[in-house]
Amino acid sequence: MVQSQGPKRNAAVFQHFRVEFEKKKELDKRRQEEWVADGEQGESYAEAWLVSREIEHLRVDQSARQFNEELQTRGGKRPDFIAKWIHGGQEIVLLFDAKHRDISDDRAFCITDAEIKKYCVTEKWMTENNADATRVLVIFIVIPKSSQGRDIYIVGLDEVLKEGAPCSIAGKSGKKIHLHGRQAEW
Repeated sequence: MVQSQGPKRNAAVFQHFRVEFEKKKELDKRRQEEWVADGEQGESYAEAWLVSREIEHLRVDQSARQFNEELQTRGGKRPDFIAKWIHGGQEIVLLFDAKHRDISDDRAFCITDAEIKKYCVTEKWMTENNADATRVLVIFIVIPKSSQGRDIYIVGLDEVLKEGAPCSIAGKSGKKIHLHGRQAEW
């Protein structure tokens, strides 16, 4: 039989857990705000790069009310930018997503398998819903946080799928592409 520690002791324990819960909630809120700010900064760097390369593009509205219901139901992910490229008389739709990341010590861009799957769904959905395009490509614009926007690397989803080495990101399985030896864009 468990003995009660008394009402004062129980109230103190409850108060302790409530304070700890509030601290965690505040920390989670700050992390979410930092994550959003990092994403917005990365999108700004990526858009500046697209403009510098004279790539006509549309910025995709990231608000919840602007997420295509069918794509969301399928588990897809919205890109940050969409562009069309005509090459050899064929229209190719380019889906750009900015990745403003801390790059690992081995100079690799890592992405979780769950996120890769979302991009594959998006690529397939865009292919099915764009009769004019002969091809749809997902392209990651990777901006190392340490470069403050000075270095940009271009990594295609196809490259990640074909050449990505296994990695772990916060305990989640994923793939990585080494950036070492690549020419940084800008």
